Order: sequence, then C-alpha cells, then structure tokens
Amino acid sequence: MARRVRFSVSQPITIGGWYIASALLIGLTVAVPRVTDLHGRQLTQAYYYAIMAAAIYFFVSSLLLVTVYGANTGRYSKHFHLTTSQRSLMLQTILYMMYLLIGAAIFSRVENWSYLDALYWSDFTLLTNGIGDLAPATHLGRSLLFPFAVGGILTLGLVVMSIRSLMIERARTQLTARTTEKTRKLVTEQLQSGDIKKRMLQSLANQDNSLSDKELQQEEFQLMHRIHKTCAWQLRWLSLLISAFAWAVLWLVGSVAFWLAERDAGWTYFTSLYFAYVNLLTIGYGDVVLGQSWGKPFFVLWSLLAVPTTTILISSMGDTVAKLFHDATIFAGDLTLFPHETGIKNRLFSFIHSMVESLRHRGRRTEYINGQPISDHPHTYHSASIENLTPQHPEYQDGGLSSQRWCAIVHELGKIYNDLSCDPPKHYTHDEWCYFLGLIGKGSTSIREAASP
Repeated sequence: MARRVRFSVSQPITIGGWYIASALLIGLTVAVPRVTDLHGRQLTQAYYYAIMAAAIYFFVSSLLLVTVYGANTGRYSKHFHLTTSQRSLMLQTILYMMYLLIGAAIFSRVENWSYLDALYWSDFTLLTNGIGDLAPATHLGRSLLFPFAVGGILTLGLVVMSIRSLMIERARTQLTARTTEKTRKLVTEQLQSGDIKKRMLQSLANQDNSLSDKELQQEEFQLMHRIHKTCAWQLRWLSLLISAFAWAVLWLVGSVAFWLAERDAGWTYFTSLYFAYVNLLTIGYGDVVLGQSWGKPFFVLWSLLAVPTTTILISSMGDTVAKLFHDATIFAGDLTLFPHETGIKNRLFSFIHSMVESLRHRGRRTEYINGQPISDHPHTYHSASIENLTPQHPEYQDGGLSSQRWCAIVHELGKIYNDLSCDPPKHYTHDEWCYFLGLIGKGSTSIREAASP
C-alpha cells in the first residue's frame, strides 16, 4: 500500500505473520485449561483478550488471502494505492487506539487499577457511555480526566468523520454510478430488442417511430434522469435497511454474549438486552454493570464495533427517514405557523401539477430552467448554435479546434466548476448537454441511430 515493497513479497509475509500469530495464541489458549488446575480459580480478562485476538488475526489474514486470490485471478489490479481519505482513516484509527491504550496505562498507575480494568474504563469513558462501575477517586486522576476525555472524544470524532466520508459518501457515489450504468445498459438492450419490461420504458417504446431524432434524444435524456433518480433512491433505502440490520445484529448478538457471560450473576436475556441498548445509545445509566468475567473484554471489542455501525446507521437515516421528517415538518410549518410566500394553495397546485407531469410520458416534454421554458430562458443554448458545433463544422476539418472554441470550452468549464457547489445540485437540460457535447465534437446519438445498421 505504501509502495515500499512489492505486492508479491509483502502480502505473503503479512499473511504468514498474521496466521502465525493466530496459531500461537490458539495454542496458548487451548493449553492453559489443560495444564492448569482451574478448580476454585477463574481465568483473567487477559485470557479472553487472547481468544478474541486470535480470532481477529485469523479473520484478517483470511481476508488478505482473498485479496491475493483476487489479484492473481485478475479481478483487480495488484497495484493498490491508498487514497488520502483511506490513509486518514487508518492513521486516525491507530492514533485513537494508541490514545486509548496509553491512557489506560496512565490511569491504572494513578488509580491503582489493573491495566485491563483501566482499559475497560478508558473505553466506556471515551465512548461517553459513563457506566460508572469504575471512576477516578484520586485528585490526580480526576484532574487528568479533563484533558484525557476531551482529547479522546475529539479523536473519536475525527474517526467518525472519516468513516462517514470514506465508507458512506464515496461508497454511495460509486455504487450509484455503477448501478446507474448497469440499469442504463439494460434499458438500452431492452429498447433495441423490443423486450420492454420496465414501466418507465413503455411510453418511449410506443413513441419510438412517431418522434423525430431530436425529440427522441430528449425523451432518452429524461429517461436517464429518471433512471439515475430511481437508482439513487433505491440505494439510499437499501443502505438504510442494511445498516439497520447490522445494528440490530450487533445489539441482539451482543446481548446473547453478555447474557452468557453474566448468567451466574443472575442476568436474564432481557437484562442483557437492556444493558446493550443503553450502551449502544451511549445512555449508560450504570444500574446494570458487568462483573469480573469475559464480559468486560467482549464489551471493549463490541463497543468499538458499534462506532462504525452506529455512524453508518445515523447517516443512512439522515438521507431517508430524517429527510422525510424534515420535509413533513417544513410542510406542516407552512400550513400553520410559518406560511410560505407563495401560499399553500399555489404550492399544492404546483405539487399536483408536477406529479401529473411526471406520470405523463407521452408527447414531447418541455424542459424548464428556474420555472421558465427553455425557449424563453435568457441563458438557453439554442439549436442553431448546437448544430454549428457538429464535427462536420469547418473548425473540425483541420483535425483540431480553433482558439475561439478553446476559449468557449474554458469558459464553460469555469461555469461547470461553479455549478458543482450548487445546493441543491444543478441538473442540466438536454439542450445544455447537446451544447457541451458539440463543444468537444461529440454528437449525441439516439437509440434508434445506434440500433440501425
């Protein structure tokens, strides 16, 4: 990843090292109960940390083995370069873990705790759970808590921001683009073959022979807009369902583990459900606490897994459920306390009109810019100027572009760069797309033209 050692050399060393570490820990954890008389004794937290570490090492090395297999079979490149966001997430995660471990070492010395108890305390402190079964009792320990808690929470916040940026925004953009491209290819194949399966294609297929090439291109352009919006909507809700399922699995399976760890203390499964719930939501009443068993080591691992899981769930809700609630709140405010300038009647008529127009796929669509038809808008790119930008224009005959055309391209790139920061995002019209394609000498082609021999 850092490009210091070749992939073929670094990966076998890394995978072998992880597998060896896992095998050593497995051997030690298996041997301890056999060579030690456990009658009247209890295994310490370190033993269970060793079990979890062995499982994690084995899992990581197996994932790396899958990576090597995929690279050797040509599924993706052997040259893997970390992006800035990936490096940031890795470094911030390492920094947070170092902060957690060093802080535990300091407080174990100051408060005379065992190191693993101090690690458990540092974990629920930085995650703002506040369980309360351990708390600083000395003046020095309470004084050190001020900078320790602030620094740890800020570091955790950076990790959460990196998780959102890398695993949510970038991944969603890539998935949306990939799904849109697959749907576009499927739509093109269905239109060319005549095997129409999607409802959104019926009107376009019925009008295929009645529309001119330009009108057909406009219909195809509008169809691509609908495909992109549909794919983005489906992925947002799919992301919410997957993240909610992962959060529920973390809650329910974690509750089973806590129940098994604390059965001797009289815990029921409902008690463990309650304990896991209040800690997942960082409420941390402290009325139910873990004893001296493997529950504390598991809690540390479980709570660290809860950070990305909860982050992704909240972000997914922000794009779906929270947005619906926000729109409903604004609409209710327009009806009652804060009436809109245009009036509720006009807004209702506008909403109904937009719904009716979206369901009508017959006839030529009229594109609008800021509420005005394209033909009346002052910044419209007219068909005459578009036709002059075809590859048959004299400016293309010499195999290059004129200086005037280059100036136009640079000017339009500046406008597009400004459009990237628009909120809500700007959606270009069909005539604008034709103008941009004409600038670079790429004429738009309809499905009818693409299908003709």
